[in-house]
Amino acid sequence: TLIEWETIGLLLGMMVMVGIISHTGIFEWFAVQAYKKSNGNVWTLVVILCVVTAILSAFLDNVTTMLLLTPVTIQLARVLDLNPIPILISEVIFSNIGGTATMIGDPPNIIIGSLMSSAAIEGSEYPSLAEHGISFNDFIVELAPGILLTIVPTFMFLKWMYSEEFSGERIRDVAELESKYGIKDSKMLLNSGIILSLVITGFFLHPIIHIPVSWVALVGAVAMLLVTNRHELEEPLEKVEWSTLIFFAGLFVLIHSLQHLGVIDWIGNQVISGILLFPDDETSRLVAALVIILWVSAIASAFIDNIPYTITMVPVVLQISYELNISLGPMIWALAFGACLGGNGTLIGASANVVTAGMSEEAGYPISFNQFFRAGFPVMLITVTIITFYVVLVFG
Repeated sequence: TLIEWETIGLLLGMMVMVGIISHTGIFEWFAVQAYKKSNGNVWTLVVILCVVTAILSAFLDNVTTMLLLTPVTIQLARVLDLNPIPILISEVIFSNIGGTATMIGDPPNIIIGSLMSSAAIEGSEYPSLAEHGISFNDFIVELAPGILLTIVPTFMFLKWMYSEEFSGERIRDVAELESKYGIKDSKMLLNSGIILSLVITGFFLHPIIHIPVSWVALVGAVAMLLVTNRHELEEPLEKVEWSTLIFFAGLFVLIHSLQHLGVIDWIGNQVISGILLFPDDETSRLVAALVIILWVSAIASAFIDNIPYTITMVPVVLQISYELNISLGPMIWALAFGACLGGNGTLIGASANVVTAGMSEEAGYPISFNQFFRAGFPVMLITVTIITFYVVLVFG
């Protein structure tokens, strides 16, 4: 009863759908098209790969996106005689940035979306705040503009950081690459593409149809299994990260246990006492709450993994809103920005980082903690600083 099945269902549905689509060869085709568009220029190729990663992460969730793109990137780097590690680090950074823009893009947002919906708040200790609950569309409206502001500065930093690795050109025979990495099953791609489009439309229509996004994703996954090869379920289900789903389930139980022990209330009281240090007027308190939640979330998420941190902080944010009479919406967005962008800080900050590092090591390219930290932590500081100005100006 302590497990948030909304989150588990959404992740499971998306993983099944992406597992099916990956067998069509669309992601390998993407990589070849990216190379064609770059005309062999390494930096242009990196920019295209990072932009594609950010867009896919916004609509497929960033863990799944990196599961798909990591092997493709390593293969492309081998063909072009490049070191894949800087490219992978850049992609992961952009998967966390892109994933911040939507409710399904990053696990912390999935958790916030399911625990901060009107129905979920009504069943919590603070039912009077239910009218301030959030929906799928709210994430895009409130978070996406801030994320767009961070993209160019992040690219500028990565270009400076990896100036040697991302310079020069690599010329290869495009026709040979296209024949080797083309679309394998166009009929399956068409069918699964239509279903995925309907599922994403269902997410956007959530405020009108009021069907939980987890059900939309699960129905889409079942439909996709039926229209592809319904007698062979092992292959499409192999992309489902069962260990990740069990990890989530265990975390929900653990965090609810901490809630019953009063640990979460204690954390909430510490944050409240920090906010109370500021002058007693509505604007000062709101700005203080936003900045404290944003920066505490970013730094904590970098070192603790942003999933358990987010589950811990959701009831804390509700407590702050209720006890100090501070508007709930802006604090939700500060928490989402901090937790998602903070995941870029270290190799263990986000699940997408861990997944990518594991797959890269298997392929013979281990990413060390320091290698990631040198690029990720400065990006985290740059993006969170930009977002600080954004949340203060927009919500303060």
